[in-house]
Amino acid sequence: MAHINREKKERNIIYVGMFNEGRGLDSMIKVMPLLDAQLLLIGRGDIEHDLRKLVKELDVEDKVKFMGFQDRPRVEELLSTGYIGINLLEDRSLNYRYSLANKFFDYVQFGMPQITMQFPTYTALNKKHQVAVLLDNLEISTLAAAANDLLEDQEHWDKMFAATFRAKLDWNWTKEASRLQSIFEKVISK
Repeated sequence: MAHINREKKERNIIYVGMFNEGRGLDSMIKVMPLLDAQLLLIGRGDIEHDLRKLVKELDVEDKVKFMGFQDRPRVEELLSTGYIGINLLEDRSLNYRYSLANKFFDYVQFGMPQITMQFPTYTALNKKHQVAVLLDNLEISTLAAAANDLLEDQEHWDKMFAATFRAKLDWNWTKEASRLQSIFEKVISK
């Protein structure tokens, strides 16, 4: 993985994934008039048409960019310049409540503080390395306050940015592979 350079960070808020109901994308778009940043939506999905319509209704076409599906090198390029990652799930199901999205770790690997939900798994991870602002709801005022805090409070963002470097030393495949191998060895030896 390439070295993450803080100076190459742009005021981009990034979402990587499918555009499906319950992912908080409509809430994030509604917040954009209140932010001095750009939202990059990387992916596609069944609500893309509705999201594009909302962007037009709110007149934020200059702030919200639909990037479509991208190959991995392009996603990594975009993530390396991103300022904030978002992983916003509505508390609709146990599947969402106990999820652990790959994007959580992608944002960490690319030095991006993130805004995510105060769900059990994310809360436990964030206790170890404070890489995320945890939200208990997706109200516009809550989401705007969290995003503006990271965008405007440089000291807070810097602390979270530094935490991503500690976290990626801890949360990486090399370290996890030895744990997984140990589990397999125990199962095989029985």
